[in-house]
Amino acid sequence: MVKYTNPKIEKLGVNAVSNYIVESDYLSDFLAQQSTEPATDGTIRIYNGPGERKRDLIGIVPVQVKGTTTKNIIKYNRHEIDIVDLTYYYKVGGVVYFVVYVTNKVPKIYYRDLLRIDIKEILKKNEKLRGKKEKGTITIDFREVPVNVEDFRTVLLNFHKDQDYQTKDYVELGSINEISRDLTFTIIAPNSNIVEALKYVSPVLYKNEGDLKIPVRRFKIGELSVFTKSEFSIGIKGANSYIATVMEGEEETEIQIGSLQQLIVKFKEGRFKVDFEAKGKIQETIELLEILLGIVTGVNLYIDNKPVTEFFIEEVNEDFISRVNHALESFKKTQEALNHCKVPSNFHYEELTENDIDVINSIMELYQTSIDNTWGKFEFNNRLVYLLKHKGTIYNLLDSNVALEINFWSKREDGIQYTTTPLILIDDFSKMNDTEICNIKGPIEKLIPIHEKACSDINLICVRLIDAYDQTNNNQFLLVAFELLELIIPFTTNNEIHLIYLNKYQIKKRWDNLVMEDINHLGAIQKEFEEDKRIYLATLILLGAKNDAVWLLNELKKEGTFSLSNMPILNLLDKEL
Repeated sequence: MVKYTNPKIEKLGVNAVSNYIVESDYLSDFLAQQSTEPATDGTIRIYNGPGERKRDLIGIVPVQVKGTTTKNIIKYNRHEIDIVDLTYYYKVGGVVYFVVYVTNKVPKIYYRDLLRIDIKEILKKNEKLRGKKEKGTITIDFREVPVNVEDFRTVLLNFHKDQDYQTKDYVELGSINEISRDLTFTIIAPNSNIVEALKYVSPVLYKNEGDLKIPVRRFKIGELSVFTKSEFSIGIKGANSYIATVMEGEEETEIQIGSLQQLIVKFKEGRFKVDFEAKGKIQETIELLEILLGIVTGVNLYIDNKPVTEFFIEEVNEDFISRVNHALESFKKTQEALNHCKVPSNFHYEELTENDIDVINSIMELYQTSIDNTWGKFEFNNRLVYLLKHKGTIYNLLDSNVALEINFWSKREDGIQYTTTPLILIDDFSKMNDTEICNIKGPIEKLIPIHEKACSDINLICVRLIDAYDQTNNNQFLLVAFELLELIIPFTTNNEIHLIYLNKYQIKKRWDNLVMEDINHLGAIQKEFEEDKRIYLATLILLGAKNDAVWLLNELKKEGTFSLSNMPILNLLDKEL
């Protein structure tokens, strides 16, 4: 049985690396059997041509060889390195570190090309786990050398290149999701075969600071893939087409469809995977699901405006098709409900909050219910949506095409209570004649004592009446609005009472009829709601503080945090200016 002494192990290790390197006409090693260097055993020289001529010399790489009889390197591809050695390697710019398992008839060689960025990460991680230590060892990962030594020469070429770029300090930018103009990496790939080079090379990502390249992070082998990019149009017969971006790699093909890449289909080793996310507008979501259905069935699918006659994907089970159909029908019903309820559907799904999603579900329930004369009031996508279902039709109270839909339970005949629902449908308040304007008041007078919750919405109707006056100068709009506000004030006990008073006072302002009691009340509202910028702006306008009102209005426009639309009180400010 062979007795492996330390000198013998080291000698076998160095011999194994030398025998491996000598197989290349473009590499030569200078490795000492009994090195006296503090932490390296020599160097490997890289040439641009055979013959080891000086003119062909590209660079010299420092090397450390460690022989071992421990099987951990074979089982786990891991080995210990002294902390003091790592610190030295960092100072000298890095090292290519070999670990050789020598007890085999054919030694197994493992390596790690340690750049400064790698060493700093290793030492930093060790310090975080164990505290700052200058002695001891750290166990790190290694890789077996490629069978073809020319592939290993590619590793050495890239190591030498990155050695030149490395600096002692590097920028920590965290996770890099997208490579910008300031972030770049380069790969030396013989014969321009980048795909082959990435099997062995770990590229370093750099931040460009003028001529200086600052290392940011190092990609792991296998983390990057090379794809060829192409595009085609895809769609369903009679519907919109979308640009499909094809990213074709050596092992995987990915098709990205949609303005926000909502639909991604991946093909790998004869199998496919679909990633779909509801982003963008609801119509686009529906059309992309129809495209997905066309992809998996081949029905009605068009590519580059030509029908696809064969199945695009053949190995699809019925369960998957059923799930796509279910999702498609769900979005179609949602769109149908929103359109029927005249709820604006130009929102983007990715911008919706959880509360918005809950509201959509509630609107769906209202749309699908068989119970008639049903109320629904919703705050959706920063809009107020106020719905009433009557005789199978849903009306949106605040829709521009509907003046008023009110439902109430009040009338009794012979002791029997039943429901009446007055509806006033009109295109635009400003087009109403005096009779139609007055007709608004009657149903609301009956409604108020029974449905106090409707007061805030009646207040909004009054705002529309005030705006209609500003468009037409028909005083009948103000008269009806004023009477309605007077009617709902006794029934409003919540925080919206001040809004009702502000609308009452802006009517009186138009009549030039504000009295001292009104002015004192406005001053009290201004003081109480000084932090509410919209209310404060309204009080400034009504109290005649034009300069302050203009300044605050400009500030609100700059901030863009408040909607200044549907505020007819601003018409007063324009008139005074």
